[in-house]
Amino acid sequence: MKAFLKRLKGVRRISMIQVEIYVFQAGEGDSFLVTVKDGKKEINLLIDCGNYVTYQKYIRKKLLNMAQNGKMIDYLILTHVHSDHIGGAIPLLKENGSSDAAKVIPIRNVLYNGFLGLKLQHYQEQACDDREKLIYQGICARRAAVLSKCIRGKRITLQEELCISKLLLDGRYNWNGGCGAWPEKVIINQSDQIEIGEHISIRFVSPGFNQLVAMNQEWEKYLERMNRRMDLKDNTLIRSAYESFQYILNEKEYEEIAHMIEQPSPDKKGIEKLADSRISYDYTYENSSSIAFLLQVGKKRMLFLGDANIGVCQKILREWYGNEEMEMDFIKLSHHGSERNLSKNFLRRFGSKNYLISAGTGNKRPSKRTLALLFSEHPERSKKIFITNRNEHILWMDQEKIHQYYDFEFIDIAGQSIRI
Repeated sequence: MKAFLKRLKGVRRISMIQVEIYVFQAGEGDSFLVTVKDGKKEINLLIDCGNYVTYQKYIRKKLLNMAQNGKMIDYLILTHVHSDHIGGAIPLLKENGSSDAAKVIPIRNVLYNGFLGLKLQHYQEQACDDREKLIYQGICARRAAVLSKCIRGKRITLQEELCISKLLLDGRYNWNGGCGAWPEKVIINQSDQIEIGEHISIRFVSPGFNQLVAMNQEWEKYLERMNRRMDLKDNTLIRSAYESFQYILNEKEYEEIAHMIEQPSPDKKGIEKLADSRISYDYTYENSSSIAFLLQVGKKRMLFLGDANIGVCQKILREWYGNEEMEMDFIKLSHHGSERNLSKNFLRRFGSKNYLISAGTGNKRPSKRTLALLFSEHPERSKKIFITNRNEHILWMDQEKIHQYYDFEFIDIAGQSIRI
């Protein structure tokens, strides 16, 4: 009887753990503050930081207020090196200074795959000669031009402080489990999980080892194309150039194409036809190296997919759960609702009733095909689709004719919280 009552007490306590996801207005980007409350205990995860404006206008105030109330960021998770995800992390880390004397908010741990975090081969640490400096500075200059667009015309000079890796090292942050030295680990989808609290864990579904190897190989090919005599080295300038290289890759964005083939009819047949349309999936190096993870709180399962390759994520989830369907309690869709980062098979096996799409109004995301997939897979479920902005595709889909066939609701959530 005592054992039964003890188990019952434990079940009740787990059910009382609350999860709150605060969604920052990040324009075209991502930034979320996940707070797990277990009685008086509180765990905070800051996932990406949007762009420079996101930090200055929204995140900074929130973090300062948290710090004044004695709170901290337990995990800063930077999914990958794109300005719409980590552009705001640069001013945060720069202003915050060192981890042991934080000026904005204490940050206990950082999860991020930087240059040496991805170092699958050993590069010799040595300075660049004059010729190499010009090449690496040229790579960084292209990145500075991209970042300048995110700061409303403010000029960014070529400085080492633009490098996330350097800011983490100089601040002696606990980065991927290392402190003040290059981390020994990289974040990959493996069986290991991080226990961040009692009955609270993180398990990674992306990237895979092969995706990181491919990114490294593409970097080396890029250098070879620029100069065949380039030696593979390691120093602060090269670390910054490596991050800049991923920005350059991102300049070649693929168009969302399924919705452009023809205007679907606003009825069940038209939506299903759109969901069945064939597309080319996202195999870009930088998105495939994005960190994505499952946050498990008691029995609640929440997926945060960054910009990850959906095939990689699905493969890992199938290894964990076998052939059974596993409904998630919440999913932050990959790549701002891009049709190239979502599949019918994924939603059939691991769908949810609660989806979050962080995207702006000026691009094609979320695409009509993405929304059609959400509606048509498990149509018996009543779905909430949390959005940060309403683009033309959302406005088109939010028609009474379509609501007649599918039970869904678009909920504006920027600057507000989702409770799971």
